[in-house]
Amino acid sequence: MLDIQFWTVVFCLVFLITSLIFEWFKPPITFLLVVSIVSLSGVYAPQEVLHLIANEQIAVILMLMVLGNIMRRSVLIDMMFKSVFKDDIGSRGFLSRLYLLVGGLSAFFNNTPLVAILIPHVSQWGKRNKISPSKILLPLSYASVIGGGITLIGTSANLIVDKLYQDNGGEGFLLFDFAYFGIPLFIVGFIYVLFAGKFLKDRVPFQQSLQRRDYFVETRVKSRSDIIGKSVEEAELRNLKDLYLVEIIRRDRIISPVSRDEEIMEGDLLMFAGDTEKVLDFLANHEDIELVNDTGLVESKQEVVEVVVPYTSSLVGKKIKDSNFRAKFDAAIIGVRRNGEKVNGKIGSLVTKRGDMFLCVTGKDFDVRVDRANELYIISKIQQINNIGVKASLVVLSSMALSMVLAGLNILSLFNSIILMLTIIAASKLVPFEEIRRSFNYNFLLVGGGALVFGSAMKDTGVAEFLANNMLNVFTGLGDVGTLVGLFLVTNLLASFMTNIAAIAIVYPIAVFITQQMGIDLYLTSMVIAFGGSKIFLTPIGYQTNLMVFGPGGYKTVDYLRYGAPLLLLITAVIFGLCLYFI
Repeated sequence: MLDIQFWTVVFCLVFLITSLIFEWFKPPITFLLVVSIVSLSGVYAPQEVLHLIANEQIAVILMLMVLGNIMRRSVLIDMMFKSVFKDDIGSRGFLSRLYLLVGGLSAFFNNTPLVAILIPHVSQWGKRNKISPSKILLPLSYASVIGGGITLIGTSANLIVDKLYQDNGGEGFLLFDFAYFGIPLFIVGFIYVLFAGKFLKDRVPFQQSLQRRDYFVETRVKSRSDIIGKSVEEAELRNLKDLYLVEIIRRDRIISPVSRDEEIMEGDLLMFAGDTEKVLDFLANHEDIELVNDTGLVESKQEVVEVVVPYTSSLVGKKIKDSNFRAKFDAAIIGVRRNGEKVNGKIGSLVTKRGDMFLCVTGKDFDVRVDRANELYIISKIQQINNIGVKASLVVLSSMALSMVLAGLNILSLFNSIILMLTIIAASKLVPFEEIRRSFNYNFLLVGGGALVFGSAMKDTGVAEFLANNMLNVFTGLGDVGTLVGLFLVTNLLASFMTNIAAIAIVYPIAVFITQQMGIDLYLTSMVIAFGGSKIFLTPIGYQTNLMVFGPGGYKTVDYLRYGAPLLLLITAVIFGLCLYFI
């Protein structure tokens, strides 16, 4: 008879999937709730929960994230990218260099800060060479995704699977064990990126996509303005070049569409949509109208920048007016761009979504604050925060190389080699300890640790075995190789709509029971689950880097299907062939 703990974990499974897909809560909060239920219901005692969270793999991932954020501030990395992306190499030469560089670095560094560094570089190269960003930014994301599969430390998915593999009797993976699968996939991805550009469309004409972005900008009619009492047409607010008066907000009443005869009144909020440069030019030439949110900032620093809101930002789900944006970043949001959606109402009342792009008027401390917070990524310019100079960068890279050699030769464990690296970096005092402390990612601690707790709960309460037994007939009909490919695709599809760590935590314990009964090696099972959980190409929301390029590239969701589906089919074929070979 199934007990209360079994049904508690079933409830948590349903809640976890539903909450992550429909975004009821942010992923860290969702996992915190699941862990709380598991602990309070008695599935695990508090000390058992802490033991599951406090493990070597989670610590390694957190330390690698610290390293990635340190390198994001390195002047050496910035110099290297600028030297690689020359203007005379052509689009195919650019893509080949981009793929090899980003993919190679992603095997050892956290790819999120890596892509954040490269977005402005790649966009600027496209602008100089008359190539739309939609043709080159998605290949940037996919290169980082594929390259991360080459080593154990290339992606958090590999390290989480390593922990689950050991919990189920495996010896654990060495640093380059994933290369047996990762390198063939990397080669196939390289060929695809070079020759599959036709699957990427120019969503807007080239000149528009590179030289302008359409934003929703909030302005206000000044008191005692000369246009008060005039119609929209008389105030010359119609037929503007690359600019459109979308709506008027008058005391919480929205007037849309705006007719040419609509009378302008004092205090009206005029909502424009259009080319950002034209908005600013228009305001410079119309003293009767002012930006709503720039007070006190324009005078301190005449700079307007674009930023994108990443998946993990604490701004997601908050109204702009409730986010304390100005105080936190020393900047004011004057425009919002949300791909594929019409934006209505006051900017301050908009609820921030992941992938939103903001047009900001910045103060003098903006660069430093946005860099420290890790809540936004600048995409309209090359970020010049390089507070870690050449000497410090060389120490970091040398320490990284030493730790990889020691781990690769199995002289030290991965944990000991990385903690040695961070010790060298900290002891050198070339990198401020504040940089190291600030880079610690508490969100991942909740997500990764919570996923391990839940995965273990599925196994120990019998939920995984129950689900596996009910699914066994489906998979046994596919044969050994077909079962492995099926598990790869199931994990991949789940990860495309929720965090990949959650998908792995759900599928892995079920997969173990299925493959054990079929006599399939646990090594192969672990390998396909790891790659299924990390090779996310079909959606913008399934992987952080996919979402980061969504706004800057002007993409629509269908672009990920058009460009990602053929790549996923190729990857699946390679997985099939490798499973056939190893079995």
